[in-house]
Amino acid sequence: MRREPFHRSEMSSQLVFGETYKVLDERHDWLLVRSDWDGYEGWISRNAYEGVSPEDYREIHEEEPVFCKDPLLIVTPQGKEESVWLSFGSRLPFLGQDKKNFRMNKVRYILPRSCLLSTGTGTDIRNSLTGCDRSLLSIPYLWGGKTFFGTDCSGFVQTLFRIHGIYLPRDAREQSLTGTSVNLLNESRPGDLAFFDNDESEIAHVGIITQPGHIIHASTMVREDLLDHQGIYHDSLMRYTHRLRLIKDCISK
Repeated sequence: MRREPFHRSEMSSQLVFGETYKVLDERHDWLLVRSDWDGYEGWISRNAYEGVSPEDYREIHEEEPVFCKDPLLIVTPQGKEESVWLSFGSRLPFLGQDKKNFRMNKVRYILPRSCLLSTGTGTDIRNSLTGCDRSLLSIPYLWGGKTFFGTDCSGFVQTLFRIHGIYLPRDAREQSLTGTSVNLLNESRPGDLAFFDNDESEIAHVGIITQPGHIIHASTMVREDLLDHQGIYHDSLMRYTHRLRLIKDCISK
């Protein structure tokens, strides 16, 4: 998704497989769309657009969502030889009762025997969040990204929380306005979000606390670093890279 409908404009976010959206406007080869999940708006190429029937659209929103938890999931369209690569956070609509396949439009995709799926319910969210995060280490940083092939800090956090059934806005500043404040770092728990500001005192970065004194975040790549009351300490650089502003519990109700 791009802010403006031009090839050279900066990507602001992404839509992943199975994510629904509405078309708001058209301009030449570009479509202005709004994500149904977080209301984020941007322009996509018409070549990336694939419509669904009104019936499928309604049923997708009525069914319990199922998401891919594997960092990268390779599925095969039924009756075809080529494979489709799906990133973590992809939604798998119309999952078969045997959980061996799902459907998008008229194509049914075959799932591998071993794959990790999530409905966001019936699991210990804090343990699950911090457990699956480490399998995503070293994903490259990409401004506007939120997939295995590249992600930014807020896209990484939003996608992991979505997999576990928790809504978060797209950008770090808006995410910082949600949840309940945690007053002290030593009162935080795994799964709490830590936010960091820039020289203008604006929220500019976010990460997930994994254990006391540690945080996972996307900065040059998805990495786990040390965290204290000052901020994120990069052990290899031997300096602080981000200044801690606040901590939020966005899991507890």
